[in-house]
Amino acid sequence: MTKPSPPIAKVTKPTKEVAEKKDTTTEDVPANQIDLQPTIPVAEETPRPIYASINEEAEEDSTYQSPGKVDEFIAKLAANYGVSQELPDSIATGDSNISNAIYVFPDKLEADVMLRLMKIACWYGNTSPGYKLFMTQQQFLFELDDTRKGRRHMWFAEKANKCTLLYSASAPIGDIISTACYLEFKEKTSREITNM
Repeated sequence: MTKPSPPIAKVTKPTKEVAEKKDTTTEDVPANQIDLQPTIPVAEETPRPIYASINEEAEEDSTYQSPGKVDEFIAKLAANYGVSQELPDSIATGDSNISNAIYVFPDKLEADVMLRLMKIACWYGNTSPGYKLFMTQQQFLFELDDTRKGRRHMWFAEKANKCTLLYSASAPIGDIISTACYLEFKEKTSREITNM
């Protein structure tokens, strides 16, 4: 018994039009004129960074990202690690125009609060109003002005005593955001951890 042979493909001759077309490969171009760099297509519109400000020309600015989103992210991160928001007496009885919060995160590798805050800072363009960013292995500082709501936001984190303290504050633009209540809380927390 013989195996059936595979079907034979039909080959058609190229039409006259195809045969007359000139080959446009680089064979006709001298070697010193060939561009070896690949051509990268350029997007028609460059993506715009996100800002914490409003575009006065448009009613709805598609690049606006509220700094309040940072606080929402921090609250979700705190809930994930079972961390509650601390409000020392000096914060609770302070100026009503200033809102403050302090979180005490465990200094665990999986929490890595400093790295997460750095990623959040990358959400915003560095030309956003009031944009300031400073980070070391021990401290993190990020500031933004929200010109839409007229508020200045500040987030400060610091590794201390096997934990990461995160201070979040917001005040009207032009007002000074004091860290006195944070320093008081840090000192009190340090004493409590030392006495344990």
